[in-house]
Amino acid sequence: MLASEGRSLPRVRGRAWVGCLLLAGLVAGSARADEPRYQPMLQDDDRPAPPPVAEAARPKPQPQADASTGRLDTGVRVRFGIAIIFGVSLDGEVAGPYEKRAILGLDLRLGLQIDDLFAVMSQVTTGFFDVGASALFEVTPNRWLSLAVGVGAEDLPDPPSFRSPPLSSSTEINAVIVPIRLALNVPLGPYEAKQRSAISFAVYLTPGFVYFGQPVETGQRFDFAVFGGLGYEVY
Repeated sequence: MLASEGRSLPRVRGRAWVGCLLLAGLVAGSARADEPRYQPMLQDDDRPAPPPVAEAARPKPQPQADASTGRLDTGVRVRFGIAIIFGVSLDGEVAGPYEKRAILGLDLRLGLQIDDLFAVMSQVTTGFFDVGASALFEVTPNRWLSLAVGVGAEDLPDPPSFRSPPLSSSTEINAVIVPIRLALNVPLGPYEAKQRSAISFAVYLTPGFVYFGQPVETGQRFDFAVFGGLGYEVY
C-alpha cells in the first residue's frame, strides 16, 4: 500500500504543475486582451477630410428707425401730386374792366422729396384757356401739413367772348406768378413707410404780374387767383 501511494505522488504533483501553468496562461491572456491595440499613425495626407460645415445664413441687416422721427427711412424719394382745382381769378384792378374769371382745371406736381421736411418740384396747372408752369420749394413740418412757395409763368389765351366787356385788341395775356400752396394731408399709408401718401385738401394763392397783353396797355398789370384743390399726394 505504501508502495502504491509512493507511485501516485509524482502523478499528483505533475498534474498540479500543469494546472498552475494553465491558470498562469489564462491570466496572461486576459491581461493582454485588456491592453489597447496598437493602431498605426496616419499621415496628414492619409487622414480623411472633415465633412463640410454648412455656414449659417447671415441675417440681413434690418433698417434702423430714425431716433428723432421713429421712421425707418427718410431719404430721397419721389414727390408727386395731382389735384382738381377750382376757384376764381381777379385780373387787373378789382374795379377794372375785367374783374374775374372762373378757374376749373388740373394741378400736376412732380419732383424730389429730399427728406421728410423738404421737397423741390415742378408744377403745371391747366384750366379753360389757362396754362401755368412753376418751380416750387415745399416744407412739410409733419405729415399732415405742407407749405409750398415758388415762381413761374402763366399764359392766358383770352378770347373776347370770355371777358366782360370783351377785349378788342390782344387775345393773349402773359404774367409772372408767385404760387403759394397750403395743404392739409390726410395720410393713407403706415407712418413707418418711406414713401408716404395722402389725400390733400389745398388752398392756392397766386399773385401775378402781367408783362404782355392788353392789361399792360391799360396799366392794369396785377393778377391774383384764389382757388382750392382736392388731390392725391406721394411724399
